[in-house]
Amino acid sequence: MFRRMILFCACIVGCAGLENKSSSQWSVPRNISSPRSGLPAFPSIAVDSLCNPHVVWGEIIGSSSDEVYYVFKQVNGVWSIPSNVSQTSTPSSQPRVVFDPMGSLHLIWGERIGPPSPRPPQPPTDLFWRVKSGSEWSQPISIFHRATPSGIPPHSVASDSSGSIHVIWYAPPDSVVGSEVGIFHRRRTSSGWQSLQRVKPAQSPSLWVDRGGTLSCVYLSSDTGDINNVYVTYSSNNGTSWSDSVLASRSRLQPAYFPRLVVDSNGKRHVVFLKDFDNNLLPDAVFAVSSTNGTSWSQPVNLTAGISANFFTFSCVPGAHGSVHVVFGGGGNLYYSVYADTSWSSPQQIGGTGNATETSLAIDSRNTLHLVWVDYALAPQGVYYLQRDVSVSVKEQSLRIPQVFSLRQNFPNPFNPSTQIHFELPERVHVSLTIYDLLGRKVTELVKEVREAGYHIASWNADGVASGMYFARFIATNVSGSVRYLKVSKLVLAK
Repeated sequence: MFRRMILFCACIVGCAGLENKSSSQWSVPRNISSPRSGLPAFPSIAVDSLCNPHVVWGEIIGSSSDEVYYVFKQVNGVWSIPSNVSQTSTPSSQPRVVFDPMGSLHLIWGERIGPPSPRPPQPPTDLFWRVKSGSEWSQPISIFHRATPSGIPPHSVASDSSGSIHVIWYAPPDSVVGSEVGIFHRRRTSSGWQSLQRVKPAQSPSLWVDRGGTLSCVYLSSDTGDINNVYVTYSSNNGTSWSDSVLASRSRLQPAYFPRLVVDSNGKRHVVFLKDFDNNLLPDAVFAVSSTNGTSWSQPVNLTAGISANFFTFSCVPGAHGSVHVVFGGGGNLYYSVYADTSWSSPQQIGGTGNATETSLAIDSRNTLHLVWVDYALAPQGVYYLQRDVSVSVKEQSLRIPQVFSLRQNFPNPFNPSTQIHFELPERVHVSLTIYDLLGRKVTELVKEVREAGYHIASWNADGVASGMYFARFIATNVSGSVRYLKVSKLVLAK
């Protein structure tokens, strides 16, 4: 049975109630799910036009009684009391929230319709939707139903500038969706929910809508013999039809997981996913970028190189000045990195107690990051919140310039089959970075182009190259052709 919930909140112009923070520090962690005592999972955060965060999460209460709870930060800085926003007689889980341009909050979540699963959490069979306009929630309605109770994996939701809401998800075959696995899309307009559209016969989708209204869907497919390659497809007609798939990263026998895509303020597309990049049986957070509207992609870069941890969760958002912010969890700890001026900052540990999981990240109009995650080790266990002002730190990151030329030793070394080479440029130069074997024969050319001053990374995937010692020759020349810097380093490929 449903009952209407009325939540009161005041509205003023501007952002208020900021946590204790500075431009370079994260706030003190705050448990925002208290006094709830169930087992939380799958938090999701969105920020309104007044820069106030709104958070939902699923909560395992009993063997067959899961619910979705909601809190928001009021303009006086006080968090609301958690409220049950699913309020159904069936198990609810995996919520996602997004604001439309008019300020309404849309909630999508999963419901378990049919026999309960033998053990929690209850995998959903249906997707439900409701919207909060002002202080009132609409009645929940089902927007997708499966004929068999095998569950729907977590979905992705986004809004566009016209106010439409887009939902994308993966569903296994059944009598409703057909005999083929697939990614499905539905759009809600002012006239209601539109018809169901099949996107691709693939899985693990994530959706982004850019300022021009183009839908970008990143997903996984094993259709080339490799397991879980990362592909991207696009739609310029609100999901009615989709482009041919573009390969963003080939798995090369190391499958990718949970890809995410964002578009920065300069129009570059960024893909982040999990993969055992170093072949050490520990997943890493891996990144690729496209400066060609997604038609071609850079070589993947390991964001978590040097951190020995099992990375299993991350969230990413675009910020100011073409930046991208990522928070990822590994070994039960949380790490933060920012992309600015073609390079990533070194990962900074920002929290975690050895049992931090399931992150969600948002950014507001004043360039403050808002982070939520589930932590089972902090007392009490629950959903925790942090925030950080990055309006200054991003500018500092984008403007930082090395003092001297430098070619760093590749990492890892020895490696199999991938490694990364970091180099630093104090000025704009033409860069040539070439790999040679012991006989002086050129194996591959990693970089041959003009690069701006800053910190850069080149990746070499030596799949198909024999084990042995190799040499990386780095040459930087100015516009007149004079050599500004030359260095050779040794690399060991050990298969």
